[in-house]
This record gives sequence, C-alpha cells and structure tokens, in this order.
Amino acid sequence: MNVITDCNIIWLDNKDIADDIFADNLQYNVVFSLYTFTELAPCSSFILHCTSETRLLLIIVRECYVDRLLQKTIALLPSQITAFIYVLGNKWLFRWKANTRIRDIFHVNEEQRIIKKLQDDLQKYLIQRWSTGYCIFSQDASQITLDQLNNENVKFMWFQLLVQVLLRMPSTSKSKDDLLQQSFLVYSTNSSVQRQILEFSQMYQANDAINWDTEDIFLYRLFNQACRTDDIDFLFTFRFFIRDLHNQLKKVYCEQHSKRNLEQIIIVYRDTVVSNDELQMLRSSTSEKKLIWFNTFMSTSLDKNVAERFVSRSHIGIHD
Repeated sequence: MNVITDCNIIWLDNKDIADDIFADNLQYNVVFSLYTFTELAPCSSFILHCTSETRLLLIIVRECYVDRLLQKTIALLPSQITAFIYVLGNKWLFRWKANTRIRDIFHVNEEQRIIKKLQDDLQKYLIQRWSTGYCIFSQDASQITLDQLNNENVKFMWFQLLVQVLLRMPSTSKSKDDLLQQSFLVYSTNSSVQRQILEFSQMYQANDAINWDTEDIFLYRLFNQACRTDDIDFLFTFRFFIRDLHNQLKKVYCEQHSKRNLEQIIIVYRDTVVSNDELQMLRSSTSEKKLIWFNTFMSTSLDKNVAERFVSRSHIGIHD
C-alpha cells in the first residue's frame, strides 16, 4: 500500500493549544494531522523538513509570528508545496492582505469560521489537485492490435478487469477488517479521524454505501486517492465497499431507468479545473470515435448554475 496523506495542519501560537477543545474539533472536521508549536524555530524546522510527499500546508499562526514566518520559512519552501496561512489577530491588520498566501485574518474566538474556511480551501485544493481522473481510448477496440495498444488502452482494460475481479470476490468479515486496519494505520497519529473510522466500523451498512461515499470523511478521501493513483494494493482493501457501492448504484439506476423516457437525454454539469491540453483531448475525442473513461466517481448537478458557482470558487492557485 502506498497511501499518502499529503496535507498537514500546523498551528503556531504563543500558548499551548495541544489539548484545546478547538484544536480537537479542527482536527476532527478537517481530517488531516495537526501539529502544534509555541515557538517559531521548531515550527520553521518542521515546515522546512517536510517529506517529499507533502503538497499542502494549512498554517494557523498568531499575528506576532506572521512576518518572521513569511520571510524566514515560507519564502524558502520548494515549489511543489502550497502553503495557506490563516492569521489569528486583529481585523485591521491589512498589511498582509496583498500576500496571496494569507487566506484570511480571524479573531481568536471565530472557531467555526476558521474551520469552515479551512474546509472550503481544502475542498478547492483537492478539486484542482485531483482534476478529472479520466482516460481516452479508441471506441473500436476490435480494430486495435496488441502492438497498437497505447498506455491508456492497456490501463483501461486492466482496470476493468480489476473491478470485475473485486466484484466477484466473496464477502467476508476480513474484507472490512482489512480496510479498517489500513485506515487506522494511515491515520495513526490522528485521534479525531480514528473516531471517524470507529464510527464507520459500527454504523456501516451495505445498503448505505452511497451516503458514506458522499461524506467528506476519511473513506471518501482514501477511496478517491486509491482510484486516481491506480493503487491496486489499496483498492483491494476496498473490495467490500466497491461491491456494495456497485450494487446500490445498480439498484438506483434500474429504479430510475424504469421511470423515465428512454429517448430522453439527461445533461449533467460538473465543476472541474482542466489544462488546455486536457480540454483539447476531450474535444478531439468526440470527433474521433473515442470513449472517455473516468476512473473514479464524480459529483454532478442537473443545474448548470450550481456547477458554475463551484468553478468560480474553486480556483485558488496551486502548484503543479
């Protein structure tokens, strides 16, 4: 298994908040590990020595540390790391507003607003980071020889085979235990997420798989990461969940299919950030008889305005 929790929350304050109720709520609601510091030097050292897998730092910092943190630490970060800074201080401190890394300035008692802002920024980051997760391949596979198969064709066929194998595997208690064990391992230092995992182990029902997959908790993030990175080992631990999700989606589809006009085309909309090259690939696929295959589930809306509102809020400028 190669699961990367590539985001860390860092809190630099002039008082110890490690056991603070707000810190516990923050870690529970934003999921990722929280590291607290009361001095600038160890905090800067931690930030500058982040592992190569780190991609995003959400940094809550008391106003007295901001200038030194920006000059001596944030300015030295490698380009692959995105840092968002949330200042605890007075609203009149407008001198930082021009710095794009400063996401907002909060009073110390605005706990819910801080949590909401971090959740929103994290969601926007993930939308851009994960992008679309699709492949394009020839629709007329019968005309392709083995020598002509490209990487995307092969990837599609192997992924389809993997899904079919997982769907046909017998359901055992070990399947769920494997996922719980690996999830606890990934979040071994995050007690708040461990409570989510424990709640999942006690409350999960096969006929409620869709609801669990649409909740912004550990399950959604690990499952989507495994799909988008083609991590076969970790996808295997989701085998019972994939089967339950497949069966419930199939049931819902059959129910809806029987009630609608078969000639009716349903148009749905989704907010997604794509590069110009990806956009050109999508356009060309429609004229070259190619199919577009998505290797993960996507949230869509029947309302175009809803998708457009998400797009307008989702571009936050991350590093590739």
